[in-house]
Order: sequence, then C-alpha cells, then structure tokens
Amino acid sequence: MKRTIFLLSALLILVGCNDPGENSTETTSQASSFVLEGTAPGVPNGMRAYLKMGQGSGNQQKVRFLDTAIVMNERFTLTSLPDVADGDLQYLSIDGVKGNLRLIKEPTTVKLQVNRDNLDTSEFQTGDWNKELQEFRKEERLMVQPLEDLKRKMQLAQVNQDEELKNYYTNLGKDLQRKRMDLIYKYVDKNTDNPMGMKFLITAMQSDGADVVRVREAYEKQDEKYQKSYEGSYVFDTVNSQVKLAIGAPAPAFTAPTPTGEQLSLSDALGKVTVIDFWASWCGPCRRENPNVVRMYNKYHDKGLNIVGVSLDKQNMKDKWIKAIQDDQLEWQHVSNLAYFQDPIAREYKISSIPATYILDADGNIAAKNLRGQALEDKVAELLAK
Repeated sequence: MKRTIFLLSALLILVGCNDPGENSTETTSQASSFVLEGTAPGVPNGMRAYLKMGQGSGNQQKVRFLDTAIVMNERFTLTSLPDVADGDLQYLSIDGVKGNLRLIKEPTTVKLQVNRDNLDTSEFQTGDWNKELQEFRKEERLMVQPLEDLKRKMQLAQVNQDEELKNYYTNLGKDLQRKRMDLIYKYVDKNTDNPMGMKFLITAMQSDGADVVRVREAYEKQDEKYQKSYEGSYVFDTVNSQVKLAIGAPAPAFTAPTPTGEQLSLSDALGKVTVIDFWASWCGPCRRENPNVVRMYNKYHDKGLNIVGVSLDKQNMKDKWIKAIQDDQLEWQHVSNLAYFQDPIAREYKISSIPATYILDADGNIAAKNLRGQALEDKVAELLAK
C-alpha cells in the first residue's frame, strides 16, 4: 500500500510497498496563547464544541482533547493548551454539526463563522494563517474528486490486469500529482512568514518525485527563524542529502552480495543504460510489475540495457528472494544485503517505498528515477538511441 504524506488529505495515486518505519516530523516551534471565538448560527444551546489534535502516526495515532465549550446564544470560545506549538494543526468539532474543521494554532485570537451544514466549510473572519490555509483548501477541494475517481479506475485496471490502461492512469496520476505540488508551492511562496510554509515544504520533500531544486529555492525564501526550526533543519538536511541523487548526478557506488554470495559492484554492472530496480519478494506491486520489466529487458538487453535488482527482503528470506527471481524469470543481475528498508543501498538511494527505479546513462549518471511501465521503457529506448 502506498502511503502518501499530505498535510490535509491522504489520496492514493500510485500503488507500492512502504517502509513502515517512516514517521512524521515533530515540531519545536515556540508556543503562544491561542483563542478561538466561534459564532454558530443555528446551532442550539447546549451543543458541545471540541478543540483537539492528533498525536502519533499511523495506527498509533491518538486524539488529544485541548479544550471544550458549550454553545450558548450561538457562540462559544475555545483556548488551546500552551504546549501546543504555533503552526500545529488542530481540529474543531461540534455536536450535531457535520464534519471537522482543520485550523492552525496561531498567536492571536481567531474568529470563526460556523457553517452548521458542514463545519469544514466554515469561514474565518480573523487569523491570517487560518485564512490562508482556508484559501488553499478551497483550491484543494477541486482536486479531490478527480483524484478519487482516478484511484478507483487505477484499482479496476489492476484487478483486470490491463497493463496499457494501468500505465495510462499511472501517467495521468503523475500529472495530477504535479498539479497538486504546484498548489503546495503556491501556498509556500505566499507563507514565508509563518511555520506552515515549512511544514508544507516537508510534504513536498516527502512526495514522490520531489523537485529538490524547487524545494531549496522555496526554503531560502522562508523567514530565518523558520529556517532554523526543527522543520527547517529537516528540510535543509534532506535537500542536501538528495542533491547527490538529483538528475545528472553520478549514481552512488555500491557493492553487495549476489544470490550466490559473490560481491557485485554497480560499476561492474553498468551498461549503455542501467536500471537499478528496488523490489522484494514480499512486495505485491513489485511482483506485478516484474513482467513489464522482463519484457523490456528481453527487448533491449542486446542493445545495451542492463538491470541490477536490489532486493529489500529480510534476513530470513533469502530462499524466498531466490525463488522469486526464478519464478518471475528475472534474468539480470541481483544483489541484496537482506536488510529490509535498512539495506545500506536503499538508505543511500533514499528508498522508502517500492517498487522504485533509478535509470542511469552510459556514464553512470542518474538520467531518471521512479519510472514504471511504459514510461520506464520509453526512457530506456530514448537513452539507448543516443
């Protein structure tokens, strides 16, 4: 299952297998006082309003209640706790009112006009950070339905094993994802003076096909105090580590054991075009992709295509790794340290989800990455034609 980290929505676009050890970053931003004054037309007296936030990640996430208040005369007031940092996401819910409203803790009194029909579409009268976030979310909502529709079509194509249609939807999903990223960068460029800009950059940094140069440019526009925050340090360190994995950079060298126990180095496996294919015997999406890779290899190997399979199988799974190679007829070279996502090659290449690919040119430089299906074959053919 592909986990897409998105601050405001989690929408499945491409399917893969993830490192379950990934965690969202924490914040060390300075906390301040925060008051939410709500006007709630049509909400009866006695209904209870709640201010809360999520803690932890994944299945371990829990709800933390920050404050509660009774609606009286269509009004209520909530105060966040002092240990909640400025810029942290909070949630408002009201008994008898549909939905939850995401809002940011900011160092001011925020006034809100509640929509009793759908809390999520309530309007902020004050609070610049929250008003900016609200504008973002209005634009984001226009993307939700196309993404959900694409998710269903993608799943149906996989069930029907329609590779041509699946590749079409994959490329369409990437186009929608690029538009989503443009929306994120638009928000970041408008919010250089509040901590949400840096939080959104973390989202951009952790998304598939992150544009390192664009992230770095956006980072440099942020206020200095946010550059020095925990989130800012994370973005800075991640950008620097990924510069060496940018398109055009030399692919990091590695040496690892083959299934027979010999050592194979990347330099010994280079062809005119080389695909480094990160996969595992336990990864369903990887196994389903393998027939496409086999077909491509058989078509282009004699023309100069080499593939190095890097398996993220576990220490006790060597037999399953070897059997998967045989069953799927993967005739190319293979290596693995049998260390799961802690494999040093995977860590060097910042692999957090599989299947994943790096495509190298004749000089061993990174020409493309994370391509699959027809997009992968098209890139290989393009490089071989040079």
